[in-house]
Amino acid sequence: MTLPVERLLCVSALVLLTACGGGGSSGGGNVPGGGSGTSLSPVANTGNNLTTLQGVTVTLDGSASFDPEGQALSFQWAQVAGPTITLNSATIAKPSFTAPSVATTLTFELVAMAGS
Repeated sequence: MTLPVERLLCVSALVLLTACGGGGSSGGGNVPGGGSGTSLSPVANTGNNLTTLQGVTVTLDGSASFDPEGQALSFQWAQVAGPTITLNSATIAKPSFTAPSVATTLTFELVAMAGS
């Protein structure tokens, strides 16, 4: 008996770090406590690359991303390679999509931003 071979889909993610929010101050540039006003950038973490079967629901995961200063994060996912798919939301930590019906590689980038 011969069993059919399921074709696999590889999903990879790129990480872009960005700091947003906070803005500048028009008042002389002094920061209470003598600091320089420099903000630490958030750390975007997309986890490991995924390999999955065609036609199944795939969930990307940016939930391990964090801001070293403890600010809430906002997310922006974008597909940068592969056949076009539609994410259920590009602005949440864990968006999902249905894998294409052809064997392929999809690549996504995640931008994690601190503040609202």
